[in-house]
Amino acid sequence: PYMPINSAAIKAECTTRPDASKNPLIKQVVRKPLEEVLRYIEAHPCPPKPDPIKNISTSINNSLTPSKSSPVINNGSPTIPGKRSYEQHNGMD
Repeated sequence: PYMPINSAAIKAECTTRPDASKNPLIKQVVRKPLEEVLRYIEAHPCPPKPDPIKNISTSINNSLTPSKSSPVINNGSPTIPGKRSYEQHNGMD
């Protein structure tokens, strides 16, 4: 897989064999009759999907979702310049 490919040699070989490029080898797909497919589907049905688990207690559901903590407000000068707040634009702070 790590050998270099000689594209010039491949192009030269393709030009010497024009019949092969006109008729590519495509394997015909053999399809089964519809009745046979239906018989297979009837004999092998999909397993039923399990019902979702319904918990009556809401305290369990609340403990599974992480609570959002309040963002940290830094009134000092930021170390990295970023978006300025309303107060910084208007000089109220």
